[in-house]
Amino acid sequence: MNTVTYESGKLISNIDAILIFVKTGLGDWVDQYAVPGTPVPAPTVCQITTFVRDLVDSAYMDAVGAAYSLPNLKIGRGTFGGVFYLDVVPAPASYRIGPSDVLDTDIQQAIIDAIALGRLPQTNPNTVYIVLTPGEVLWWKGLTGTPAGGGGYHSQIGLSGAQTVPYCVIGIGSLGTAAISHEMVEAITDSDLSGWVDRTKSPGKEVVDLCFPGTVKFHGNDVSTFYSPVTGACVGPADDSMQKPGVSVRIIGGRGYCDGGIVAGQQFTVSAEVTYLGSPEPVAQFQWYSADVQINNISSATTTIRAPAVLGSFTIEVYITTAHGCLASARRTFAAVSEEQSEWFRTLCQIIKHLPRQLPVRVNPLWDPLRDLTTHPLSGEEVAAIKTYVQNLNRLVEHLDLRPNT
Repeated sequence: MNTVTYESGKLISNIDAILIFVKTGLGDWVDQYAVPGTPVPAPTVCQITTFVRDLVDSAYMDAVGAAYSLPNLKIGRGTFGGVFYLDVVPAPASYRIGPSDVLDTDIQQAIIDAIALGRLPQTNPNTVYIVLTPGEVLWWKGLTGTPAGGGGYHSQIGLSGAQTVPYCVIGIGSLGTAAISHEMVEAITDSDLSGWVDRTKSPGKEVVDLCFPGTVKFHGNDVSTFYSPVTGACVGPADDSMQKPGVSVRIIGGRGYCDGGIVAGQQFTVSAEVTYLGSPEPVAQFQWYSADVQINNISSATTTIRAPAVLGSFTIEVYITTAHGCLASARRTFAAVSEEQSEWFRTLCQIIKHLPRQLPVRVNPLWDPLRDLTTHPLSGEEVAAIKTYVQNLNRLVEHLDLRPNT
């Protein structure tokens, strides 16, 4: 039987999750298969970033809140505070078993220094640092990734004065969605190690430890279950299929219809617009491609292209890797037109712009010309407006070459 009680400690109401990837060398978290000279994040960075972004604002947090909210403090959904990389010196060889292992004290100091230098956002009451390391971490219980040390842990970092900020650390040996969700939930419910705990166990156990290694599938990932004092059981949310969409890419630019379109043989410019949930997304690498035309600056956000000399459609593609290691692409088809067609497009566009969006006079649906023109004759302004409207319509018909033969 589990007896979880609240011990008056700090709880996190709406987590502001800041993801930190520890780097002990240039090769950490880098895609080894990327083009040499243009390092981009490894796919693991994308997987973790996408997972944390989604989890903090999902039904998973609703379930945590349902179990552990207090009358005066509601635990709910949170926000994602960004991705950051911090350089940490590897631990002395006598302390570690691998070249990328680090000391917990060095992680804490790197975070303190980064905040002071403005390389990490200033903390707020909901800040939680989620730290991923390329090796293991030596902390007070031992080395992460070993039976003695466990796969991850959470604690607090002392800042200036009496201020503290909670942080979670997950070593490479336990990098996975279950381990990350495990530490996040315990950082929320037991931020300062005097929150929700079962002290009837020796040693005391936190809410996820009571259900370890239980997991459920949520948004395609394994997430840790946690003990709920409300239901008296280990719980996890049902998968609601509400996972947030990924990065969106679209190709913008070229020449619009009213600008005459893209004339065969002429140069034009296009750009890749990359967003996540409507906001701009930082990009590590661009790669433009076309089987139809030559592209300049194939690795830039904006590139110049010369349209084919032959009239007709042609296609351009762009492949991007975001600063978080996520892959996305877009494809767009354009058309090369003649100078004559280009001039016709501009003329037609001007005609359409000058056409009123509605008839220049109000027309009764039951209009009877003999009756209505007698009782309500048209004014001079209305007659002039109708003449202009008809003239524009005739011009449009002429340019469309739709007039009947006479």
